[in-house]
Amino acid sequence: MDISGNIIPLMATGVAWSGANLYASTYGEGVLRVPIETVAPQLYSVTFTETGLPSGTSWQVWLNSTDGGSDYHASGTTANLTLQAANGSYAYAVTTANKGYYAHPATGLTASVNGVPVTESVTFSAFTYTVTFTETGLPSGTSRTVTLNGVPQSSTGSTLTFMEPNGSYTYSIADIAGWHQTTLPYTGTVMVSGASVSVPTLVFTQVTYAVTFTESGLSSGTSWTVTLAGASQSSGGMTITFQEPNGTYAFSVGPVSGYTSNPSAGSLSVSGAPVSQTLTFPASGSGSVSGFLGLSGNTGYFVLGGVAILVVAGAAVALVLRGRRK
Repeated sequence: MDISGNIIPLMATGVAWSGANLYASTYGEGVLRVPIETVAPQLYSVTFTETGLPSGTSWQVWLNSTDGGSDYHASGTTANLTLQAANGSYAYAVTTANKGYYAHPATGLTASVNGVPVTESVTFSAFTYTVTFTETGLPSGTSRTVTLNGVPQSSTGSTLTFMEPNGSYTYSIADIAGWHQTTLPYTGTVMVSGASVSVPTLVFTQVTYAVTFTESGLSSGTSWTVTLAGASQSSGGMTITFQEPNGTYAFSVGPVSGYTSNPSAGSLSVSGAPVSQTLTFPASGSGSVSGFLGLSGNTGYFVLGGVAILVVAGAAVALVLRGRRK
């Protein structure tokens, strides 16, 4: 465009833009105004496609020029957001109103817009947080299992850790034979809300069962003693009771004057239930071979008396028969 008009060449004293006009001041010839036509730049679609957000979740995109051009912005709840941008290079940023999710990549450089539409893909993922179950009391190496949100985990260590997004999740703690904990119900729920969760430490204690010895045959009030797994108890009653965890244990019965014990020793096994053992105490000699001639009580004496009577009777008969012969 020729804007020289009637000004004297080389005598313009200044040039300025204002609105859609170019103004040039002259030396003695006034001010020249020249209208300038502006042409809108050609725009091309830049489409961002997201995956991972719950349906209807609001998200937005910023498209910022890296070479001095214009910036653009779009937001919505659909899977695709489209901006119209002029040719140039841009950086973008993606966010969502749902703070439980993050975009990856959240920022980056688009391919330059150069006369053709551009498509970018963005994936949203939920933030996850640790949910940790910790135990104490179990013997080293004991395996335990916890199921959270339908997923079981087992470990011989002291902790079990899950990764979960925000939400409420059911859990179940597997029973361990011979052990029990009362810190938490064995089934329940855990709530995750923007932070890691540490479940209260599960304190396990060993379960014991009653091992009861019952006696019969002792005179009332007679003291008797049982030793089980190295520990002794005495009683003047009919029972002695121990508390023992699962296992096999040796026992022995202490001597009681005037009585014998049946059995006097042995072993028994505890396996998830109480155990009973009966002991009989017959009086010493009762039911056994003893006394005169090896017979019980006075039987030996009765036998000896009978024999003597037979001998005397036999001698008398012999004397009678001898007298008749004479």
